[in-house]
Amino acid sequence: MDSQLTIDDILVDIGCGKALWILQFLINFPMAAISWSMLQMAFAGKVPNWECVSNETKNFSQSDFNVSRFKECFLEGVPCQRFEFDNSALTVVNQWSLVCDLSWVPATVISIQMAGVLFGNMVSGHLSDQFGRKRTLYGFLVWHSLCNVVAALSVTWQMFAVCRFFIGTGIGGVLSIVFPYSIEFLPPKWRPVVAVLPIWMVGVLALTATAYLLPNWSHMHIAIGLVPLALLLGWVYLPESLRWLAVHDREREAIDIIDTLSKKNGKLPPSNARSVIENVARERQKSDGQKHTYTYLDLFSDLYLAKLTLIFCFFWFVMSLVTYGVSFAVSNFSGNLYLNYLIITLLDIPALPPTLWALNRFGRRWSVIGLFAISTVCAGGCLVAIFAAPVESRDTLIKWLTILCKVAINAVWDAVQTWQSELYPTVVRNLGYGASNTAARVGGIAAPFVINLDHLMMTFSITTSVTFVCLALCFTLPETLNRPLEDNILRPRSDSSDTSLPAADDTVSEEHLNGNIQRHSQREQLKGSPV
Repeated sequence: MDSQLTIDDILVDIGCGKALWILQFLINFPMAAISWSMLQMAFAGKVPNWECVSNETKNFSQSDFNVSRFKECFLEGVPCQRFEFDNSALTVVNQWSLVCDLSWVPATVISIQMAGVLFGNMVSGHLSDQFGRKRTLYGFLVWHSLCNVVAALSVTWQMFAVCRFFIGTGIGGVLSIVFPYSIEFLPPKWRPVVAVLPIWMVGVLALTATAYLLPNWSHMHIAIGLVPLALLLGWVYLPESLRWLAVHDREREAIDIIDTLSKKNGKLPPSNARSVIENVARERQKSDGQKHTYTYLDLFSDLYLAKLTLIFCFFWFVMSLVTYGVSFAVSNFSGNLYLNYLIITLLDIPALPPTLWALNRFGRRWSVIGLFAISTVCAGGCLVAIFAAPVESRDTLIKWLTILCKVAINAVWDAVQTWQSELYPTVVRNLGYGASNTAARVGGIAAPFVINLDHLMMTFSITTSVTFVCLALCFTLPETLNRPLEDNILRPRSDSSDTSLPAADDTVSEEHLNGNIQRHSQREQLKGSPV
């Protein structure tokens, strides 16, 4: 019967003790640095007050400016040649006078950064499945820090834009690895906990505090370049993913990790660990012969994987479009920029416990459906407010509905990560995650232009439409609550919502089906109650 058990059963035996949660901290905390860096342009690209000035020297202040010259690109019919800025904060805008004919540069730099994130996602998914989660994660962390320090030394906006692209590759590399890496150490009922850890928000709060204390864009880049280097100390403690080791013919190392984690949790190593790991390795060899390298093409190797990949890519595109669009548009909200950013970040935190509860109470699919429904209603409510709300309260109503829409999308992002990672087998899990992250970066590239609060009709028409499509697509995907992670691509899959058992297909042997039925029955006996 040992051969019918899975790595999930071994993880249940090990338990979620202190050792595993230390691992979760070491794997996930780089997300704080990445969120800090990802949203940095919301502050570094802020447009301060400015006015066109003639050749005479003038000290500009917000309380004393020439109304006729304030944010005007022409002086007496002639294009302005010199600008005077409110220098209470040194952003890239007043560093290189990115206004008037160069006003397109800040939004374009954000899109260039997102293009870098896209590239990093694509490369990372392949590298982490080829060379391992651990080495790829730390390699991208070092690269990210180096690029931030170089960006701080930029002497032109063109150099800065190139640096933001390379910073984006580091961001994308880390984003693709962290979540799949972390859940590969956890049994089913604990996986949603990782999705709702507020580590991203910790990074955003750190960004807000840093932007307030270090209003110079260059100093901010140096801080984000140097501070995360402390995370490299985790290399000594953090092991490679035992699932990755098992499917890459490194069974001895996987068994050693199981033994070490068991001892650190005060338990005896599971007696059947060796047979389970060796069975996973045999299944890998049976499923693809001597093939040891998977590529993105394998995500389309059958209809089930192709559908899964396309749908989740669309989900991530929409989530990124809305999340980053609103985040970068915060400077357009009325009120203090730092306070607004603090509000939209802190409001995400109360949504985390209900999301965790719903994921284990109602399942992954219905949780995602409910959250997409909330975001669709909020975006549609903004459309209604444009036409029907009283003028004196319209802006405030739209502002808060927009923030609630973002809160719902952030929560659905947590739920989708859990759902998706449980649907992909280990051999292509990081590739699937990388493909979705790539689609998210396309959404991030479009975000500064599509989510434009100066064009409310376009913004909320698009947001309402795409979130509703996501809501409808959820009904085509299966539930994964308490389902063990698959490690290999072994068989054609059913599109049925009941995917705990494989579909009977001519290419699947009766013996294989019976084995899966027995394994499913045994897992049902082993699994515990939801968190």
